[in-house]
Amino acid sequence: MRGVPDAAQRACGERADRQTDRPSGSSVAVGMRELGRNEYELTMAAGWTRYTCRVSGSGEVLWLEPAR
Repeated sequence: MRGVPDAAQRACGERADRQTDRPSGSSVAVGMRELGRNEYELTMAAGWTRYTCRVSGSGEVLWLEPAR
């Protein structure tokens, strides 16, 4: 995803992988929204499941929940 720091994408991917018990590197960002204040909301695809991940630019995952 262009415009999203690598650390943020990596952190959300790792958290989604753990949440779904998938191999490392399985979850990918398929959507993003910049929230300002160096925060992003990423839509993560973990197999058929989608998650919403809010994360800081430095890679601190604030929360991860199933997408609605």
